[in-house]
Amino acid sequence: MAARTNLNVEKGKQGFQRTQSGSVIPTTTTTPHRISTAIESIRVEKDLETAYRAFTKLSETPLTPAQRTSRWWSSLSPRQQELLERNHPHVLSNRDGIPFQVRDRINRKFLDADVKRISSGVVDDEEYMHFVMNIREALHTPGRRRTLVRYHPEHRGDGFVVIGCGEVDSPDVEQVAVVVPGFRGRPERRIGSLVSDTDHVLDETRPLGGGAACGFAWIGYRTPGVRQLPSLSAARKGAVTLQSFVEGVDTQTSARVTIVGHSYGGVVAALAGNQSSQVDRVVLVGAPGAPIVADGKASKVFVVTASDDRIAAADWFSPHNPQERGGRLISIEGQPGSELNHGHNSYFQPGGAAVRAIGDVVAGRTPDNPPARRSAGGWGSRVRGALRKAAAHWEIETA
Repeated sequence: MAARTNLNVEKGKQGFQRTQSGSVIPTTTTTPHRISTAIESIRVEKDLETAYRAFTKLSETPLTPAQRTSRWWSSLSPRQQELLERNHPHVLSNRDGIPFQVRDRINRKFLDADVKRISSGVVDDEEYMHFVMNIREALHTPGRRRTLVRYHPEHRGDGFVVIGCGEVDSPDVEQVAVVVPGFRGRPERRIGSLVSDTDHVLDETRPLGGGAACGFAWIGYRTPGVRQLPSLSAARKGAVTLQSFVEGVDTQTSARVTIVGHSYGGVVAALAGNQSSQVDRVVLVGAPGAPIVADGKASKVFVVTASDDRIAAADWFSPHNPQERGGRLISIEGQPGSELNHGHNSYFQPGGAAVRAIGDVVAGRTPDNPPARRSAGGWGSRVRGALRKAAAHWEIETA
């Protein structure tokens, strides 16, 4: 009979020994419960190893990261998916291409854990607490379904969050709106109002063909402060993340995707629309211009602006005007509800002409509003001048 030697101190404690032939067997002191637990642990490791090996193979295919992730997840057995969700939730929670309902389950658990930490007094970062509690409040809107697609808290409130509005995982969805905030769109301050803005767009969408619409309140980039405002740096980084998110949406639904970018978020939306073939339309709402709208894509760009919006009139980021390449400038002046849209921050007012025009674009309709030129008196040139001075003073690269 082969002599037995302990695997190591820890496994010896668990009642396992290795024979000279290399096989592992339980000792006579091991209880049936420990044996079954050990066997289950071995099975889990094998299943997880198989899952990771499948992902490695897909990494060699010419797919986008979101497409690889989606195909990998679909190739796993229900048991493997369950094990990954239970044992490695951080790998899945914010990964584009993972089903929204899976990410929602995981992220809500993370959110609940943070709420408990705050309630117990463990967290003393005030902005972090605002971040967590405002997200919790945004998820509990009576009569509205919410999905916590991304939850990434950081200290000082500089985290990221994406909340789905409506039936984001329904096969009947035909239209998707991704609403992107602009200047100072920090999640601890903005997520509640951004979710409301998304709801207002969906309320006005009324898709053709009887299909459903859903939306995402997307704060997936670090929005610029005053010093970063004249620069494209934050927009470029945000566009990469937004493009990945849209590719993830595309793996979950065949619906048309429209990015709605407000203010500086319009700059992010324009860049992402240039780079992504999954974006069907882009709506620039009160945006200070659109950087380099690619040939052949400007026809998918719609510009919604109020005549007295001084920020939009600056056209700071418009070396190539989208209207000149086939884009459409939608006039809201004189339209029903236009009296609700003044300045830079009233575009999503319920019942307003602007949000109705945005809803039409998301639904796949071209608004009947006649095209018009922007006008904000001499304020446009004044704002451009102020931005140039700021860029020069802070030595910011604006190209």
